[in-house]
Amino acid sequence: MQTITMSLEEKVRAIITQADTGEGPVGTAGRQPCRHGYMATDLEAGMRAWGCVYGIAFGLARSEEPCEPIESVAERAYEAAWPAFLAFNGGPLDTSAVVREVVA
Repeated sequence: MQTITMSLEEKVRAIITQADTGEGPVGTAGRQPCRHGYMATDLEAGMRAWGCVYGIAFGLARSEEPCEPIESVAERAYEAAWPAFLAFNGGPLDTSAVVREVVA
């Protein structure tokens, strides 16, 4: 059996794009939880989506190296999450412009 080795960014991309029709982890994070009838602003929706992607990357990075210093985990997570987030945001959930002002 052949073992497939994926980079952290590839793992993040696989999770956020797998069968995501807006109901996957990023699409759901952009809407939930919200008060009934409340529409998130572009910045709110974008920051929720970014937080979801970064959280996925951080969890994966931490699970790869549980004893790694937290600052190093955070840096690796950001380096994997940001390009994955930008690639994901080419579609209908494109919030990269508003998030870029805050994150990048």
